[in-house]
Amino acid sequence: MQAIVLENTYTCIADVVDELMPLLSPLKNHLLKIKWDSDKKIQHLTQPIFFISGDSDELVPTAHMVKLHELAAQSRLPVFYSVRGGTHNDTWERAGSMYYKVC
Repeated sequence: MQAIVLENTYTCIADVVDELMPLLSPLKNHLLKIKWDSDKKIQHLTQPIFFISGDSDELVPTAHMVKLHELAAQSRLPVFYSVRGGTHNDTWERAGSMYYKVC
């Protein structure tokens, strides 16, 4: 069986610019050549998807992962797991063995 694992993933890079660099928001359409639009692509996936979100992620707000989970309506098995205290780079470590057990 094929499955997808997403950890601390953004909806699209433009949304990240809006949140982390709001002064650049008016210029983002001129600066961003690649859209990295996970929010559009995830709507068409049917594979099981495991969403792992660190609730203390300083780069990708949890709301992005929640939104992706909501948009994954075609997925046969969309599972959301929030890791308490998980930041962008240590979610896997903070989750410990649960990182593998929840899958």
